[in-house]
Amino acid sequence: MCGSMQTQRGYHSVGILLADGSVVVGGDPPGTWGAGGSIANERYFPWYCFRSRPVITGAPSTVHYGAKFTIDCPSAASIAEVVLLRPAAVTHGFNMSQRFVGCAITGGGATTVQAQTPPDGTYAPPGWYLLFVVDGGRVPSIGRWIHLTP
Repeated sequence: MCGSMQTQRGYHSVGILLADGSVVVGGDPPGTWGAGGSIANERYFPWYCFRSRPVITGAPSTVHYGAKFTIDCPSAASIAEVVLLRPAAVTHGFNMSQRFVGCAITGGGATTVQAQTPPDGTYAPPGWYLLFVVDGGRVPSIGRWIHLTP
């Protein structure tokens, strides 16, 4: 779906960014919590899902805090950001876990981007993250899972 949601969502709503950049939305219609019924989730495809997107062709599966790492990307010259996105943990319309963490771009080549992870767990708790590269037009790649460790 592109555009407006078809169903209003109430108190137990959820919106979770998926690896492909789409968003799954679910939850009770307003005023129906506890009624025992259910409604279908919806999937929203933002504008960038219909554009040419950067591609991550290679990246490490594990990186350590403060480490430099290399991302293989055929359109490396167009990359403006490297970001980590922690998975969601949502209840009652509140996401307690998902966070956006930028990584410094430290260099690169014609088909590679070099980036550096955050220095420690105060910036990003250890665990699994989706790695995205984002071009200058704010179009993200499809995410790739990466494990951030001390």
